[in-house]
Amino acid sequence: MHQRRDTLVRVTCTGPLHQQLKLYFSRDKAGERVPTCFFYRSTRLKEDDSAAGLRLDDGDIIDAFDFGESSSSVKIITKINRHLTLKVISQAGKVFHIKAKGNTPLMKVARKYAESFGLKLENIRLFYCGRQLSHQKTVAEEHLFDGCQIHGLVRF
Repeated sequence: MHQRRDTLVRVTCTGPLHQQLKLYFSRDKAGERVPTCFFYRSTRLKEDDSAAGLRLDDGDIIDAFDFGESSSSVKIITKINRHLTLKVISQAGKVFHIKAKGNTPLMKVARKYAESFGLKLENIRLFYCGRQLSHQKTVAEEHLFDGCQIHGLVRF
């Protein structure tokens, strides 16, 4: 008898979707690897399919089946080209809203923040959940989402 469970999974849009989903569904209760396959709109996902390539929207459902005891529905909650608003909070508590897409480099976000306060880009450091964000990565690569609160710190 198959058990059904629903799971929300955040994925990056440009990376192989199959690899990301396997992290959540490839082991049974004993921690053993089990074969898992994923279906989107009745089509089995290939190893190299990406969320962007499949044009997934927020809330799209992917069905996951292992060949053991369970099947799952996976709700996708990120998309690369969707506009989102990031809240950058200064050390003084001032909030600055920046519109971006998943493929926007964080250097562009940092530049907008720096310009709004008359600061130099090289003095800006962005932090999310206690970790410094790389200016070389994109919003999606750093797993940021709509309404995300980032802290902007100035280094002198």
